[in-house]
Amino acid sequence: MKIQSISAHRSALQNHKQINAKKEANVTNVVNNTREQINDISSFDSKLLNNYYVTFTAKKNNNIPDYEEPQQFDNAAIELQSKAAVLALKNNQESINHLHIMHSAFTDALDFIDKYNKGETDLYSLDENSSVAFFISIFKDKKFFENKDCSKKFAKIMKEEIKKIEKLIDDMPKCKGKPQAMYIADTLRNDVINIREQIDRNDTLINSFDLYNGAFVSNDSKIKQINSDFRLKVNDILMLEEPIKERGFHFKNYDEKAENLMKNLNLNTNMFVTYDHTKTNPNSFIPSLVSAFENSKGKLNSKNTEIVEFNDKIKMDHFVDKIHELSKKPDKNYLVLFSQMNMASNAIAEDVDLGHFIMSQEYINTLQNPPKNVKFVIFDAKDNYLSYLQNKIVANIYSDYGEISIPVLNSQDVTRAFATNEKLLEKIVPNISKKALEKVVNVSSQLDGIYPDKTINLLRKIAYQYPDKKEITLTDVDKYLKDADHLFKNTGKEGSVQIVFDTGKTLKNIIGKTNTKKEAEYIVKQIKNKKIGTKGYIMYSQDGMVGGGRRHTAEAIAGEAKAPFVSINTMDFATKDVDLFGGSIMSPEASIKKLFSLVTTQAESNPNKSAVLFIENFEYFSVGEMISEYHQKAMAQLIREMENAEKKGLNIVVMGSVSSPLYMGEATMKSFKFNDNIEVSSPAFDENERYEVLKHAFKEYKIKLAGDKKEQDKLLKDISKTLMGFSFISLKSFVKKAESIALERGHSKVDKSDLVESYLRITTGRPSLKEIPQHEKELTTKHECGHAVTLQVMNDLMKKKGQPWMVPDTVNFITLDPRSDYAGAMYRRDDNNTKEPFEKTFSEIVCAYGGHSAEKKFFGMDGSWGITCDLDQVTSTAEMMVTAMGQGYYTGKISLANMYGEEDFSRNVTSNMKDRIDADVNVITKNALNVSDMIVDAYADFINEFADRYTNLVGTGDCLIDGDQFRKELAEWKERQSIEKQAELDMLEDMILEAIKCAKNGKVY
Repeated sequence: MKIQSISAHRSALQNHKQINAKKEANVTNVVNNTREQINDISSFDSKLLNNYYVTFTAKKNNNIPDYEEPQQFDNAAIELQSKAAVLALKNNQESINHLHIMHSAFTDALDFIDKYNKGETDLYSLDENSSVAFFISIFKDKKFFENKDCSKKFAKIMKEEIKKIEKLIDDMPKCKGKPQAMYIADTLRNDVINIREQIDRNDTLINSFDLYNGAFVSNDSKIKQINSDFRLKVNDILMLEEPIKERGFHFKNYDEKAENLMKNLNLNTNMFVTYDHTKTNPNSFIPSLVSAFENSKGKLNSKNTEIVEFNDKIKMDHFVDKIHELSKKPDKNYLVLFSQMNMASNAIAEDVDLGHFIMSQEYINTLQNPPKNVKFVIFDAKDNYLSYLQNKIVANIYSDYGEISIPVLNSQDVTRAFATNEKLLEKIVPNISKKALEKVVNVSSQLDGIYPDKTINLLRKIAYQYPDKKEITLTDVDKYLKDADHLFKNTGKEGSVQIVFDTGKTLKNIIGKTNTKKEAEYIVKQIKNKKIGTKGYIMYSQDGMVGGGRRHTAEAIAGEAKAPFVSINTMDFATKDVDLFGGSIMSPEASIKKLFSLVTTQAESNPNKSAVLFIENFEYFSVGEMISEYHQKAMAQLIREMENAEKKGLNIVVMGSVSSPLYMGEATMKSFKFNDNIEVSSPAFDENERYEVLKHAFKEYKIKLAGDKKEQDKLLKDISKTLMGFSFISLKSFVKKAESIALERGHSKVDKSDLVESYLRITTGRPSLKEIPQHEKELTTKHECGHAVTLQVMNDLMKKKGQPWMVPDTVNFITLDPRSDYAGAMYRRDDNNTKEPFEKTFSEIVCAYGGHSAEKKFFGMDGSWGITCDLDQVTSTAEMMVTAMGQGYYTGKISLANMYGEEDFSRNVTSNMKDRIDADVNVITKNALNVSDMIVDAYADFINEFADRYTNLVGTGDCLIDGDQFRKELAEWKERQSIEKQAELDMLEDMILEAIKCAKNGKVY
């Protein structure tokens, strides 16, 4: 026991009942020298000890001052020092020291345990001055006396300590002859004095707790070691789980997380295991962790590593001491599991005045610099973990820790667990049918609590209603649920108002909306901190499309914040009489008042004093004066109710869903209640978000993708680049379309061709199967190859001799099947570069000319109807380079569109400026056409090979060339060429660079 631990006992010592000193005045401190009366030490008993009263005064002729002499002992202290004196006399010693008192404390406690187990005594009749009371006050737990298993372990520890003490006592100096008097040893006396001073004791009476505390605190290294070992062993009994074994129910869906956890631990990373504490019991994760540990083949495995798990009694001091002890055993690895939530709760419980968790420096050092043979797995609530990251000081402690999150069990997981684990139903009588069980699992999702416990509790309630049945059927369950409708969360089913107490959605359900998710996280944080107040948000979709996810986002915010969700539609307020609640006809003002009363009631019963009100078509309220007076009145009442709720300190979030923030009326904005916007971002503008939506959709619809995980990932990322402009709903439709195309083609899994075909059908329709002349097939094939080869040559050139920001697009895929109003098409996508310098835009024009160059080279066509779209792209791109992007040599670095303020600025520019624009456009387009012609001429043989390979597939409905395949064919062709041809291709690259240089300097190459 360390000297600094005295303060931890202060509260217990101060609360210890003091015995009236007057009743103890019969104790004398006069030492009677009657040693001659005792012939045999072994026959010495407590009756004769009356002649050996022990003085608290130090022996004479020393430098230790008296301590408020005379000192007296109370009766319990007299009995204690009497037992200690007997032990001293038996060992021929004239003073009582720490070891004698400790020995008496242990033997008395052992005696109590023996009598308790025999039923001869109990804790209710316990002497408050006894050693048992002392140990309970020190460890703040009766477990090692009340619990037989614990008491056996405790007794074993004390017996071990007694043997150590007896050996130390036996080694102590002995008197020559028989002791003539009995003293309190100077060291024990000083330790008792120090403790009494620290707890500010004003009385002069020495009690048994003074002696116990004095004995268990000493600077003597041997005694300190005994106390340290004793405390560590006892705290192990109190705070450590039994050697870890599989307990609870094994949920297979946790296994992957547990395996990832072990991988990180084997990579020398300490880990956090986070979870939603309202929906997940972290103990459910233990069986999976045990399984992963036992199967581990890494540095930490069952042969060289021991799991040390702290229980819910964990305290910071013992945790630090235990880790220090483990560090002294370097031949063994230790995996230490503990809950920081439990540690914080215990720390706060011990110091209610402080009211929050303070980490000691020793604890911080242990977490930041753990022993090499120790790895930590810290269980904590997700919210707590995120709060650590937001606090720079605390975040620094865990900067090198990894994190995995335990997924919340859903109804499918629990149904699977019941089907595979009979233990879950072992206490349910009678039996329950499979369909009935599935129904109970599903409906229990609406109950508060944690799976599977809430399902088991509901099963017990149902079973109680049918005690005489051999099996409970689905009919029985339905009957019970109908009668017990009040147990479930979803109410307000009649009328327009919908109240959902748990939306079943969280921020994790916001997919493909990164910015929206961040905004939602901020709102949820404010709700949980009770700082948001009552305020309004205008919600609108970034892409302006229906199904953009406004309601979904609001439901996720409510679900994450554990706030009830209420929704209404302003279309119900179009008339004088409003029926929001099913049969209750009221004015718009009265309806809003009743609605808000309902919302307020739910908010008041919510832990965060919060609720979410979602208003569909909110623009009708906002611009009510332009639509109807009833909307206007409803809006005015809504503002009044929000102000009243604000005064009550409620956190009611009102989310008005609009198609565009431009439709908001002035009256709404002037109220200062709806000044914040939530833009529901769209994956249409971000390929990473499109990837997330696609990935989620394939998982949600359980559609299988071709290839392994890596190939599937690449497949989705590639197609995400193609699907620019697709909204959330469009992306999900795309996935379903790809599935139907795969089925149509007889594919068991969706491959890239199915994905591309899905895109083409959505954007342009099915391919035309009309008869196509052979020369048209060949022309289409070479035309599209002209586009592809010019683009890919420019792409390869910029990667080879340019800069990363100059790299133009690359070939995405080529379709040679006629669709809608085109015969074929080459689709491109950006190649990790979204910048638009001269080299990139010039390359786009070269690519646009590629079809024309091919027609001219192979068919002698100097212009055709088939290149009209291409030429339109050439002209518009060149004009944009000159008039807006500052890439014209003669025009310079100005934006003419901004200068003249009109889209058709050409009518307003001076003739001189128009000549300069024309000159720049002419230089750029002529150089681009020259480059396109040079590339097609140099790669003519490749284009012919390409046509030979694909011409006959044109119009078959399945003529699709992937960009990767095209690049592979082009690279293989180049490798087959002669040295002379390859030198020609190298020279072509230099000529292209020179043409670009000329174009930038206003010259034609």
